[in-house]
Amino acid sequence: MHSFDLNDSVKKIPMHALFCPLFMAILIFGSASALNSVSLEKAIRLVQPKSLSLIQANSVRLLATVPPSCSTLREIRFYISYKTMIDSIHFPNPAFPVEYLGKAVHPPYEFIADLSRIPEQDLSLGFRIEGVTLSGKTVIPADGRVENLVLDRRPAVSNKKFTSRFIDKTLTIDGNLTDWVGTDSIGFSNGDNQIKAYSAWDKRALYFGIEVTDNTITGPYTQRGYLIGNRDMAFGFVDVKDYVPVHIYDEIELFFDKQNTKKMMRDLDDMHFLIGAKGAYYGRQFDYRGGKSFLWGQTVVCSVKVLDNPGRYVIEVAFPWTEFGFKPTAGRQIGFDLFNKDNLIAGGPSTGISWNGAEYTNYNNPSEWGVLELQGGGSGKTTMWVILALFGSLACVFVLMRRRNIRAKEEESLRTGKYDMVVKNIEKYLNENYANPELSLSDPARAVGISPKYAGSLFKSAKALSVSQYLNQIRIEKAKELLLQGELNVTEIAFKVGYNSPDHFTRVFKSFEKISPIEYKQKAPQRKT
Repeated sequence: MHSFDLNDSVKKIPMHALFCPLFMAILIFGSASALNSVSLEKAIRLVQPKSLSLIQANSVRLLATVPPSCSTLREIRFYISYKTMIDSIHFPNPAFPVEYLGKAVHPPYEFIADLSRIPEQDLSLGFRIEGVTLSGKTVIPADGRVENLVLDRRPAVSNKKFTSRFIDKTLTIDGNLTDWVGTDSIGFSNGDNQIKAYSAWDKRALYFGIEVTDNTITGPYTQRGYLIGNRDMAFGFVDVKDYVPVHIYDEIELFFDKQNTKKMMRDLDDMHFLIGAKGAYYGRQFDYRGGKSFLWGQTVVCSVKVLDNPGRYVIEVAFPWTEFGFKPTAGRQIGFDLFNKDNLIAGGPSTGISWNGAEYTNYNNPSEWGVLELQGGGSGKTTMWVILALFGSLACVFVLMRRRNIRAKEEESLRTGKYDMVVKNIEKYLNENYANPELSLSDPARAVGISPKYAGSLFKSAKALSVSQYLNQIRIEKAKELLLQGELNVTEIAFKVGYNSPDHFTRVFKSFEKISPIEYKQKAPQRKT
């Protein structure tokens, strides 16, 4: 009988044949592990709620899906982002905070988010998730975000109404509200801002006169007029090269829903026009669901004036009916709201509120807007008004002439007071910044919000000195004080008072004092005695 020796048989098996299966097992296991780690980013998804959806309750279910093959996952973490009540774009506290909500450690990976403390949101609410592996590594899923959700727990439609009356007279859009005396108005407050607005219409346009009392008017941009450069490159993204951020400084925004449908998400029937306190403006149409955005209102006529005593800015604006795409008729109602934003400090946080009472976090929601109603337009009341006006024409002419004389005196006084304030502000700026060697006329001009040429003209007219002459006068007076103190040499003093060159300092000094700085310093003891 033949005996079988196992050891003998194994010896006859080639070595590579023994290691091949082992190698393949290690390779397959390692590849699966690596694949699992890499694919987590694509495998994990946040599927509920959906982007661009409406939430009308104080809670919402968040649901993430994870394939069973992702065995290295330890937990899913849930986060919320939303718009706060204070716009803090230039402040330590973010305008859109991202906060941790909680986690889920086993399927179904869900979390019930409590929204009771979150203010109403106009497409500013969002959620996102993160995965954490068994090794503690954080994974950011590619489909781990839902954005642009509306949070509106007040389904009741506003019954506030703003009446716009038909007029036969022609309104001059010049930033002067004298023409609006006796017209219906609305008013509201935003912190220490007081806003008053008027409206009227004729067959050509819809008109508004707005006055905002504001002691600290901010808007560092120099552009005025319609901002054609504020076009969108794509929905939600701006052309940053030419974009002027009117919305983050003091401003007025007007909203129109031409069909007055009270929907909760804007579409192309809704118009939005922003007017900065410093005279820049532009309009937009958004279709959020369609992902479209267009400039709007390029034929709008607008005038903005900044005035003092008290500090305020005045807006007059005319919206041609062609911009709305319909012919006006008496009794027509348009969804409408008027929003004011006020910077608390220059470059700091801002607060905002609308006439209809919509919070800063939800004023873009058309369902929160009130109504603008057109009244008049050929009715008996208008005819009666015309008849009465004809009968009273002689009396009106007399009154208007008297008012014109009074207004001319008031405007002249106002202009004089405003120019004095501008000159004082330039003077203050120079006294505070004289030590800056790069200081030029454009710096104080920018600070007071006018052009360098106009600033120089106003200053010279008031002080009988150019800005550069006045600046040299300040610097030389400061230099004389330092020379008398005797603690610094001439070169150090030159740099300290704003001159880049000791030689230039010496020439300017001699032009004022008829002696050199050194001679002045040498005579200092005689002056002290």
